[in-house]
Amino acid sequence: MTMIKNLTLIILTDRDDNIFHQSLMSAALAEKLIILDQETKNDWPQLKKELKKLNPKIEITIVERQGKIEDFARVRNNAIKMVKTDWLMFLDSDEVFQVPDPKYLKQLLNSHSVSGYQVKRSDYFLGNRIRFGEAGTSQPIRLAYKNKIVFERKVHETAKITGIVADSGLEIKHLAHKNLQEFLADISDYALLEAQYRYEQQLVYSALKIICQALTYPVGKFLYNYVWKLGFLDGFGGFIYASFMSLHSLLVRVYLYEQYFLN
Repeated sequence: MTMIKNLTLIILTDRDDNIFHQSLMSAALAEKLIILDQETKNDWPQLKKELKKLNPKIEITIVERQGKIEDFARVRNNAIKMVKTDWLMFLDSDEVFQVPDPKYLKQLLNSHSVSGYQVKRSDYFLGNRIRFGEAGTSQPIRLAYKNKIVFERKVHETAKITGIVADSGLEIKHLAHKNLQEFLADISDYALLEAQYRYEQQLVYSALKIICQALTYPVGKFLYNYVWKLGFLDGFGGFIYASFMSLHSLLVRVYLYEQYFLN
């Protein structure tokens, strides 16, 4: 594997399964690799050997973390401070970087006019690719110049770039949720974090407003993903995605009501 100089790849992981192994090995092309490990049982000496076989010169830093992440922006911003190369790229532990032509990637990093790049995130669920709905059109900013990127929001964090953002033409394969139980647990966890974040922002909510939103927003979310964004073309997977995104919208309002009126 050709090493890409001047690039640090950052992975946040709470996994120690085959999906993470694929993710980790796809990151071996970088000059430096920073792994934020959240109490996993990964065999790091063995994994380091495998990475070194693919890229003998790769520099690997493992940072151990404890407890679930409650502020994703802060964790990512702290990781950015550790980067010593000009360019960085974020990869989640259930994402596999579809390694491009090294010459093409080097060309992207040699740009003096672009500060950050969007990367296409292709979702795979129950063995099939999700091509429609919100998941089918996701292009987050993942590749950026170190001093030009900062993350905002504790949950569903977004990357803010100082300067020009361009389409990289690169792709990440997202191996989303091994089963419905894992998907449901993630939906509930993120909905709770979102509700807590809104409560901390001291946003004004009346009981009537939350109840009205709980009755209307989930329906609108489902119709948006399943009908307007053509999620029905993804078959059963598209239906599940639209349904669970709708459920997420409902749970945010349920947890909001709990924060404001039941605590």
